Amino acid sequence: MRFKDYIKKNYPAINNIPSGYKRHGNFIFLRSQEQLDNKLGEAILSLYPWCEGVYHYKNTIGESRNPEVVCLGGSIDSIIEHKENKVIYIFDFKKIMFSGGNSALRKRLVTIVQEDEFIVDMFAAVGNLSLQPIFYKKINAILIEQDPYTFTFLEKTIDKNNITSVNLINDDCRRVSMSNIADRIFMGYHDVDQSHIAQAIKLSKDRCNIHLHPIAKAGNYEEWITRYTNWIEYYGVKCEHVQVFKVKNYSPGLHHIEIIITVNKLF
Repeated sequence: MRFKDYIKKNYPAINNIPSGYKRHGNFIFLRSQEQLDNKLGEAILSLYPWCEGVYHYKNTIGESRNPEVVCLGGSIDSIIEHKENKVIYIFDFKKIMFSGGNSALRKRLVTIVQEDEFIVDMFAAVGNLSLQPIFYKKINAILIEQDPYTFTFLEKTIDKNNITSVNLINDDCRRVSMSNIADRIFMGYHDVDQSHIAQAIKLSKDRCNIHLHPIAKAGNYEEWITRYTNWIEYYGVKCEHVQVFKVKNYSPGLHHIEIIITVNKLF
């Protein structure tokens, strides 16, 4: 029985029940644009004995994408260990964004990344995009996270997974002075601008795959492809190949997509 139907069957008086949920550790997260009642949280806690707390995920705020969450019931302890694809992520879900809806994306990245590549993750968080490829392919990488609080959890996550092949940097990615080092660059921030693109090109080897993650209007991905390729070509770099993947529905009429652009500095 579907989550929504299960709740409604046992608590028919409760309205505004989301169609599903995401699980991080032993916590349930509900995404909805509508106000959710604390009675829904209490109902979920009674029907799912393993659940320690229920939270309404509402939005993300700022460049660090701090989550806006409201407790509907249960534990208020927000530091958790979340296991996905045998990899453990440690984070404070009230202050650090980690999207369970990106699990398929993370698995796909493991298949795309090659064992001899060097990765730079310009918006690492706790390794949201880069950790699984690093874990499974045993590759070298630089992970950059500018928020000091998030950075402490990135360090804990790397230690927890016994990873020693990475260099962690706590700074704005645009201030990193290295150049010509990356075979592949992850840019998980939805709102990158031309200054971020300029830094990605600086970090790229002569040929590099750059992963971008905009929020696009459904059916109009071309707008973002054109914007990114124009920015890249402004610096005299060729866009050799473009791939586009839909990651998930973001909100009504909007999709989270991934655009992978293969750039060549020596064409």
